[in-house]
Amino acid sequence: MKKALCYSVALSTSLLFGCASSPNISYNYSGNTVTYSTPSNEQISTAYVGDSILRQDIYKEVEALNLQSPVKYGLYHFPSGNYEKIGNDDKYNFFEPLSTEETGAALNQEGNARIYVQAIAVEKGSSAQICPIHAISGMACLNAKFNVEKTKSKKGTSFEQALIYNGTTGSKINVGYREFANETARPAYNNRVEYDLTKSKSISYKGAEIMVIEADNNAITYKVISPFHSK
Repeated sequence: MKKALCYSVALSTSLLFGCASSPNISYNYSGNTVTYSTPSNEQISTAYVGDSILRQDIYKEVEALNLQSPVKYGLYHFPSGNYEKIGNDDKYNFFEPLSTEETGAALNQEGNARIYVQAIAVEKGSSAQICPIHAISGMACLNAKFNVEKTKSKKGTSFEQALIYNGTTGSKINVGYREFANETARPAYNNRVEYDLTKSKSISYKGAEIMVIEADNNAITYKVISPFHSK
């Protein structure tokens, strides 16, 4: 059911409140899974000892409302930062009322006022106003500096793999393997491997294949033939 808004507020030069009927919030957005590898295939690259030779990240990419400066009205305070998208309808995009940097504790310090804000609506094509939707009072629109951009979700799962160059021992090169889940290292999956370049200039690990052009105890020059197998 749509609610009509009727706020009594003092206008300022920085905020302009508008009245609007409150739309039904749509929860129909989940983002996309992205696999990003660097460097790209066939690119000739150089890495030094301790640098990554190959890094691959699998994560959820979402649209987010990026507030470039804080927005305040009454008891409500929306800090600058990213607010992830939760849905859309024909007229509005809907975003979470908490930024990805906020916590429940931070919200409680504001006197629990914002727990009644269900979403932030932004009219499609708008670049000047955000419209918080209050569970009781409905929707108010406020002037704000923002853009909508794609970003790595902090609420979705992520998985990262990396090969690290550890130098040479004679004709052998030493490579470390690292895994991270949700940006936390997984030590049980770390490993070190050696490759004898007199036998092959190609090294492979977990589906990744790298052609070594030149390597010594300071740096390696190489190109990626194929990245890690996606999980």
